[in-house]
Amino acid sequence: MPNTTSRPIEPIIGALRVAGGASRDAESCAAAPPPPPRVARGRENERLFLLLDLDKAASPHLYRELRETAAQAYWSTAGSVTAALRKAAAAASRHLFRANRALGSARPRSDLSKQCYGSLTCAAWHGEDLFIAQSGPARPCILHEGFFKCFCDEKLPQLGMSSLTDVRLYHTYVATGDTLLLASPDLLREAHGDALARVLARAEMQNVMAGLEQIGAGDDLVALVVRWEAPVVRWEAPVVRWATPGKPTVGREPLLRLRRQREHLAERPIERSIERPVEPHQPPAPRSQPSPRPEPVRSGPDMSERIGQAIPRLKPRPRPKPVRQGPGLGERMGQGIRRVGRGLGRGIVGAGAWLAGGAGALFRRMLPGPEREARRPERTRRQERTRRQERTRRPVPKENRTVMAIIALSIPILVAVVVALAYGSFGKEARFQRLIDRAQEEITLAEETGIASEEARSHWETALEYACAAIEWQPDDLAAAALQAQAQAAIDVLDSVVRLSPIHLVDLGMGDVARQLVIHGQAIFVLDPASGWVIQLTLNSTGDGVIEQDVPSPLVRTGQQIGDREIGKLVGFAWVNPGSERQTSALTILEENGALVSYDPAWGDAEGETSLARSLLGTPPTGAARAVASFEGRLYILDAIADQIWRYEPRGDTYPEQPDRYFVTPPPKPLADVLDMAIDGNIYLLYADGTILKFLQRELESFEMRGIPDGLGQAVAFTVDRDSRSGMVYVADRANNRVIELKPDGTFHAQLCAEGAFDGLESLAVDETAGRLYVISGGRLYVASLP
Repeated sequence: MPNTTSRPIEPIIGALRVAGGASRDAESCAAAPPPPPRVARGRENERLFLLLDLDKAASPHLYRELRETAAQAYWSTAGSVTAALRKAAAAASRHLFRANRALGSARPRSDLSKQCYGSLTCAAWHGEDLFIAQSGPARPCILHEGFFKCFCDEKLPQLGMSSLTDVRLYHTYVATGDTLLLASPDLLREAHGDALARVLARAEMQNVMAGLEQIGAGDDLVALVVRWEAPVVRWEAPVVRWATPGKPTVGREPLLRLRRQREHLAERPIERSIERPVEPHQPPAPRSQPSPRPEPVRSGPDMSERIGQAIPRLKPRPRPKPVRQGPGLGERMGQGIRRVGRGLGRGIVGAGAWLAGGAGALFRRMLPGPEREARRPERTRRQERTRRQERTRRPVPKENRTVMAIIALSIPILVAVVVALAYGSFGKEARFQRLIDRAQEEITLAEETGIASEEARSHWETALEYACAAIEWQPDDLAAAALQAQAQAAIDVLDSVVRLSPIHLVDLGMGDVARQLVIHGQAIFVLDPASGWVIQLTLNSTGDGVIEQDVPSPLVRTGQQIGDREIGKLVGFAWVNPGSERQTSALTILEENGALVSYDPAWGDAEGETSLARSLLGTPPTGAARAVASFEGRLYILDAIADQIWRYEPRGDTYPEQPDRYFVTPPPKPLADVLDMAIDGNIYLLYADGTILKFLQRELESFEMRGIPDGLGQAVAFTVDRDSRSGMVYVADRANNRVIELKPDGTFHAQLCAEGAFDGLESLAVDETAGRLYVISGGRLYVASLP
């Protein structure tokens, strides 16, 4: 009977890589990594297939790192298959982005040519389900039950452009005979779907790969083909098990041994065979079977049992006791001791002879010369005299004047070098000490003048210069570091500088357009208008980190489907509190076409997913919306083309009515140059030249910035705390790497600085109630405690 035991379908995998018109090794690009010994819950009985398609600048080492990163992230993620695929794609994108950023920050800048981007396609197979995750430009497709289907019609951003990745997920079923194709997008552009279907339907995998290479027509491409073949049904004989030597059952011994015993007994009488004992036979170890099979049901004794009944039971021959040969343990120990004793005796005798000879030679050398010569044999003296006569005198070597001249010149040069090194060492120490003394003198003069007076500023600045110069000579000197810190602290007091210690929360990556920040309690929202996404982070209870370990998936993104509509380009967002006719608070995101997307973290759908609502403004802005703000339930939108700020009154949680004009007359400066808008009851407008205008009830208020040390450099963003009564305005000065704090009338109050953290300021937000300042600088999100 054929073995009908069910076996899982094992896929056949083929990989292809064409570069420069020739076939290459595809192991670095296409892989099916096996699961590790221990996988996360939910990853059992799954197979993973990966295809990486990077630029020509990618090295095999980078390919291997990306494969291992994606595979490790997948197998270590518990939960659903889609969650594991998203985790794998995000880990690979983050790794490639960091590698590109390291090349971008390296010197020289020529390393930028080594940056590479591409795509990653992951396919996870579990039973009859196949899940596909696509990140970057690629077109996975499958030939399922004779029908050819392609996925991912839209163009996705390349892998490695940002730490966040845009992932598309697809699901299909697989059956016996299906073929999956993960390939470069160029392959599908070169060929029609029917041509690919005919190639994938070929019987042999070798012919499939040849057809794909022919379709590519010599272009650079990578492809991974997975085919699910039917299991092979084989005829197998019933399993015969070997009996152990101690069991008397003969029916379980191999038939071959029984046949040989029967032939042997047929040649000799049975009585003689019984008198001669037979040695017990050790059967070979049973061979491992591919899978355990049930014992066949027997209606009677089989052939081996019938033969065993015909053969008399043979008595085993008693095993003779081993006879000890050679000396016993005591004799061997005695012989060893005797050998050791003889060796020690010979050693002692040799050492005594050596000592005696040495003492005699020493005694002879102590004798006077003539007497010693007289004691020596005559024959020995004649031999030495003959050897001295035969020895020829060595000639005097010729003088090499060149070598002598070089030596003569090298000596004064060497002396000069030693003197210069000694002078430099002693001179360096003397110069360092002079710098320390001068710094201390300037500090003494500053303290005598008055530590916090403007007259002492020049002394403190001079002392700081001397201290910094001393640290350049000896960076590890504690005295110089203390003088530098003392002078810097005094200057900070004069300039109202507050040194902050920001905490790095998350790396967002560099962006083409400044990101925006909104804070509500412990929730942090970030909007990237260029990439078209909004993410949410949650600050932990201690305020020194976020709960999320990695950058989360976008909460809202351009192209996302809400109902039967897609979200358009994102312009700005604001947190709207209850007020007027609005009863709830929510994050409100403005689209370019005038639609609003609302998100309330306190609410979700029945499955715990994010609950989003989309509504339309009664009258969208006539031009390009530049900024969004909210106060007491009202929504304010700055329209740069219309040179107006539109104020929308709420009707429930929507704004369906026609807006009011905030400016009755045109504003003092055109709104086309406005960078940002903030509201705390007053409306503040920040212009590109650094000017800030303040309005209250449509009237211009006095707000003149004065007293700012070194002036305002490059203002890129500003913010106010609408829930606070302080009226402070915080301005991000990118040129001077600082945040300036202004009083309600524009007078300078303080400047907040952080070593290295404020290089490249983009946006900021403040929560004076919690005493925290949030900034995005250099593509990173920081939080710092306010003084």
